[in-house]
Amino acid sequence: MNILNFFLLIKNFFKARWVFQRPLKKKFVIYDLANSYIIFKYISQKQSAIYFTRWEEINFFILCFSIVKYGFKDVRKSYKKAFFYLIEPKVVITLMSSQIAFYKLKKQFPNIITISIQNSVGSLEFMKLLKHAKKKSLSCDYFLFFSEDFKRLYEKFISIEKKSVIIGSFRNNFFYKKSSNKKKLLFISKANWNIKGALNEIILLNLIIKFLKKNKMGKIDICLKTNDEIVKDYYRKNLNQSYINIINKKNNYLITDNYENIIFTDSTLGYECMAKGKKIISLSLGSLKKNWCLKNNFTPINKFGYPYKIKNEGFCWSNSCSEKKVIKLLKNILHMKQSSFNRNIKAYKNKIMFFDQQNSKFKKLICSF
Repeated sequence: MNILNFFLLIKNFFKARWVFQRPLKKKFVIYDLANSYIIFKYISQKQSAIYFTRWEEINFFILCFSIVKYGFKDVRKSYKKAFFYLIEPKVVITLMSSQIAFYKLKKQFPNIITISIQNSVGSLEFMKLLKHAKKKSLSCDYFLFFSEDFKRLYEKFISIEKKSVIIGSFRNNFFYKKSSNKKKLLFISKANWNIKGALNEIILLNLIIKFLKKNKMGKIDICLKTNDEIVKDYYRKNLNQSYINIINKKNNYLITDNYENIIFTDSTLGYECMAKGKKIISLSLGSLKKNWCLKNNFTPINKFGYPYKIKNEGFCWSNSCSEKKVIKLLKNILHMKQSSFNRNIKAYKNKIMFFDQQNSKFKKLICSF
């Protein structure tokens, strides 16, 4: 163990919540704490344990067992090995599908049934990791995908031992409620805490504000990815505050249910809104200009519908986003009846993001174990 890893380990020890009881054997393990509360709606919490990938919780008994059995060489790997050895789960489920380490679990414990549930469109960085990994080294038994095209994409890099299932977004399926459409217009931001990715959004929002001002259509609400005040201030300084309303981040699924029209660049949440029948406008500014993105210090974004191959312009989307095209889309969609939108989007919707209300396919799968 090198010095840097040693200090990171000590840091984790101090930050973690410690448990001192010997772990009980469980039928299910949820791999990563994130969104585990949703999975617990479908499986028994008493029959389940969580493997904390970021060491939010450490079991003292497992740690001691791992050191005695496997030594000090790599404490994290040894702890993980000991965790699954002692708990002996039948099924391991993750809602963090971009964790490469999960797909190595099957090789270590071939008798465990592994289920990966796609949780996002996936970053370009994750795709690079997949491409660099050897396919035979990555596998899982079941993979639950957003769409057929994601299935085909991931199967190039990950061996699916038993079955791929198209369910759409697990979280979106769970949070479904009948839309109230009380509010007119929402912009979904992708910019994170260090404002990476904000430049293209500022350009687009200024075009949208110009349209709203000219047509006397009031404000646009902005749903940020973070509640960080630095990010909020950045948007306030670069946009006309008379025409924006920044919403505090809470449950984004419940927020979007209140809106009739959703605008986004390259957001999983935007596609989830489309799957639930919302009117959407996708403005993927930067998807055709990778060098421009890198030059302006933000991660290149995907074209509309990725990985589904679709033309660059459509009735509710544009990958080039000139002012003329943005205005045209705003005029068309904001004045379009819901029934007309439904007819137009029908040919694309399930190919981009399926919708399985209340996760009926996942329920059926879990009941089979």
